Amino acid sequence: MRNLRELHTTIELLTSDSIIGISKLPCLESLTIRPATRTFYFEEPAPIGSFQSLRRFSLERAPVELFEEIWKLEMFEFLTSLKLNFVTVHSTPEEIRAWSGSVVSSICNHCPALVDLSIDFDFDQNTDVYVELLPDEIILPMRKISLEKLELRSAEFCANPVEGYLVIPTAWSHLNTLCLVDIAVTATDLPWFAELPNLETLIVQLVLSAPGPSDSRLVRKTINTRFKLLNSWSHKVNIMGDVHDIARWLLSLWPGLDRVKWTKGEEKKPDPVAGALNGAISFLRRMNETKARLAREEYGSRALSLFSEGL
Repeated sequence: MRNLRELHTTIELLTSDSIIGISKLPCLESLTIRPATRTFYFEEPAPIGSFQSLRRFSLERAPVELFEEIWKLEMFEFLTSLKLNFVTVHSTPEEIRAWSGSVVSSICNHCPALVDLSIDFDFDQNTDVYVELLPDEIILPMRKISLEKLELRSAEFCANPVEGYLVIPTAWSHLNTLCLVDIAVTATDLPWFAELPNLETLIVQLVLSAPGPSDSRLVRKTINTRFKLLNSWSHKVNIMGDVHDIARWLLSLWPGLDRVKWTKGEEKKPDPVAGALNGAISFLRRMNETKARLAREEYGSRALSLFSEGL
C-alpha cells in the first residue's frame, strides 16, 4: 500500500475514521472519489502534513452539497489537476449563480498550483438551466491560478457575452487548451478567442458560414502563432461561403492554424466541405510562410511581385 499511486474509492474513505490511513500514503498522486449510500458530513480537516504527493483529484457524480463538505478537509493545496462532475443543481438561477461562483472561488483561492481544471455543472443534464460564466464571479477569479487546460460543461456565457470576452485574455492568459462544448461560437465571437496568447486548441460548438464582421470593441493586442486546432463539437458543417475566404480569415486570426475538426465525442463524420476548407487552410498557410521567408531575402520584393493578388 505504501507504493500506491492511484486510488478510486467512495467518499467513506474520507471520513474521520478512515482518512488517516490514506493520508499517510507517501506516493498517492491520484485520487478519485464517488458518493456512497451514506451521506458524508465534514467532521475535521485532514491531518496536518498529509496528502503531500496528491496532484490529481476527481469527484464523480457528486450532489452539489458534497463538494462543500469535502473541501473543508483542506487536502488540496498541492493539486495540479481537478475534475468535478455534479449530478444535482440548485432550483433557482440565483442559487445556481451563488453556488457556481463559490465553487470557482474556493478552487482558485486554495489550489495555487492548479493547471488543469474540468467542471461539469450538470453531468446528467437534468435541467435546461446552464451556469452563466459571469465575468466577476466565474472568469476573473481564475486569473489567480496559471491554468493551462480548462474544460467547462453545462455552462454558457452571460446574456451579453462580450462582457465575458473582454476579460478572458486576462483570466485565461496561460491556457493552451480550452473546451467549452456547450457554447455555440459564431464568426462574430471567434476573434475574441484569438486574444488568448497561448491557446493551441479550442473546442466549441462552431457556427461558421462566412468570415466574421469587424468589431470596434475588439482591439488586437497580440498575434497567437501557437494555435493549431479549432474543434467543433458537432457533426454539422454549415459552411456556405467561399472556403478560401473563410480560410484566409481564420489564418488572419491564427497564422499557424493547422485545421478545423468537426467531431462529437468519439464519432467522426468526414465532410467534403470540411475537407475543402482544411485544404485551403493548409495551402494558404504554406503560402504565407513562403512569402514571409522571401520577404527576408534581398530579392524578396521582386519575388513577392510574382504572387497573384489575394494569395
